[in-house]
Amino acid sequence: MLISLDYRYPITNRVQGFIFGDWGSVAQEWSKLRLADVDPAFGIGLNLFGVGPPMVLHLAYSPEGYQVYIGRETVFSNESRRLR
Repeated sequence: MLISLDYRYPITNRVQGFIFGDWGSVAQEWSKLRLADVDPAFGIGLNLFGVGPPMVLHLAYSPEGYQVYIGRETVFSNESRRLR
Protein backbone atom coordinates (compact mmCIF):
# COMPACT_ATOMS: atom_id res chain seq x y z
CA MET A 1 0.00 0.00 0.00
CA LEU A 2 1.37 3.42 -0.92
CA ILE A 3 -0.07 6.92 -0.67
CA SER A 4 1.99 9.68 -2.26
CA LEU A 5 1.42 13.45 -2.32
CA ASP A 6 3.49 15.86 -4.38
CA TYR A 7 3.12 19.66 -4.59
CA ARG A 8 5.17 21.58 -7.17
CA TYR A 9 5.59 25.32 -7.55
CA PRO A 10 7.58 27.45 -10.00
CA ILE A 11 10.46 29.46 -8.53
CA THR A 12 11.77 30.80 -11.86
CA ASN A 13 11.34 29.82 -15.52
CA ARG A 14 14.05 27.18 -15.08
CA VAL A 15 13.66 26.13 -11.44
CA GLN A 16 10.74 24.25 -9.91
CA GLY A 17 10.52 23.47 -6.20
CA PHE A 18 8.44 20.72 -4.65
CA ILE A 19 7.51 19.08 -1.39
CA PHE A 20 6.35 15.50 -1.08
CA GLY A 21 5.03 12.99 1.41
CA ASP A 22 4.75 9.22 1.11
CA TRP A 23 3.10 6.71 3.40
CA GLY A 24 3.48 3.02 2.69
CA SER A 25 3.87 -0.53 3.89
CA VAL A 26 4.03 -4.05 2.48
CA ALA A 27 2.51 -7.35 3.61
CA GLN A 28 2.28 -10.88 2.23
CA GLU A 29 -1.50 -10.85 2.48
CA TRP A 30 -4.12 -8.10 2.56
CA SER A 31 -5.37 -9.32 5.95
CA LYS A 32 -1.88 -8.79 7.44
CA LEU A 33 -1.63 -5.16 6.32
CA ARG A 34 -2.05 -2.90 9.36
CA LEU A 35 -2.34 0.88 9.22
CA ALA A 36 -0.18 1.04 12.37
CA ASP A 37 2.73 -0.29 10.25
CA VAL A 38 2.49 2.48 7.64
CA ASP A 39 5.69 4.55 7.77
CA PRO A 40 5.80 8.19 6.62
CA ALA A 41 8.51 9.75 4.47
CA PHE A 42 8.74 13.47 3.70
CA GLY A 43 10.99 15.57 1.55
CA ILE A 44 11.78 18.63 -0.52
CA GLY A 45 13.40 19.00 -3.89
CA LEU A 46 14.34 21.11 -6.88
CA ASN A 47 13.98 20.47 -10.60
CA LEU A 48 16.41 22.49 -12.72
CA PHE A 49 15.41 22.85 -16.37
CA GLY A 50 17.62 23.83 -19.27
CA VAL A 51 18.95 22.13 -22.36
CA GLY A 52 18.46 18.35 -22.16
CA PRO A 53 16.89 16.41 -19.29
CA PRO A 54 16.19 18.23 -16.00
CA MET A 55 18.65 18.08 -13.11
CA VAL A 56 16.97 16.86 -9.93
CA LEU A 57 17.83 17.30 -6.25
CA HIS A 58 15.82 15.46 -3.55
CA LEU A 59 16.27 15.55 0.21
CA ALA A 60 14.03 13.04 2.01
CA TYR A 61 13.51 11.82 5.56
CA SER A 62 11.92 8.60 6.79
CA PRO A 63 12.18 6.55 10.01
CA GLU A 64 15.13 4.78 8.32
CA GLY A 65 17.08 8.05 8.04
CA TYR A 66 17.88 10.78 5.53
CA GLN A 67 18.50 10.32 1.83
CA VAL A 68 19.89 12.72 -0.77
CA TYR A 69 19.49 12.18 -4.51
CA ILE A 70 21.13 14.21 -7.25
CA GLY A 71 20.59 13.10 -10.82
CA ARG A 72 18.69 13.43 -14.07
CA GLU A 73 15.79 11.05 -13.41
CA THR A 74 12.48 12.25 -12.00
CA VAL A 75 9.99 10.05 -10.21
CA PHE A 76 7.02 11.76 -11.83
CA SER A 77 6.78 13.21 -15.32
CA ASN A 78 6.37 16.99 -15.59
CA GLU A 79 3.97 16.55 -18.51
CA SER A 80 0.26 16.12 -17.93
CA ARG A 81 -1.04 12.59 -18.61
CA ARG A 82 -3.73 14.17 -20.81
CA LEU A 83 -1.04 15.51 -23.15
CA ARG A 84 0.87 12.24 -23.57
